[in-house]
Amino acid sequence: MNRLAIRHIFIAGLCGLAVTACNDPKNAQDVGKEIDQAVESAEQRLGQAQDPLENKTDAAKEALSDTAITTKVKAAFLAESSIASMDIAVSTLNGVVTLNGVVTSLASRDKAVEIVQAMPEVSKVDNQLKIQ
Repeated sequence: MNRLAIRHIFIAGLCGLAVTACNDPKNAQDVGKEIDQAVESAEQRLGQAQDPLENKTDAAKEALSDTAITTKVKAAFLAESSIASMDIAVSTLNGVVTLNGVVTSLASRDKAVEIVQAMPEVSKVDNQLKIQ
């Protein structure tokens, strides 16, 4: 059930309680207390429903960030003529970039790692490159 539906149900309930209070003035105070309790309960439930959504949103942002890092690394490798970028697989998880594949020289391997380490979004480089 989405937030809008929850709000509509909640408002309908409050209207029903208000009508009851208007018909019986002695109950007005009790109905007021019930409305306060209902509001508090609804706020708690909305807060509980929101927590998992925030966690999923954070996970989605992290995944997008990792994808952006991977794309940026691949683009940088394409721009660097000393690196045979087609032979390097790049993956990113939580800001850690893993490089797999084969390069032609120690200098190419070092240059690839240097490029990745220079990116501020990267927290660590896992260099699995092999020289052939």
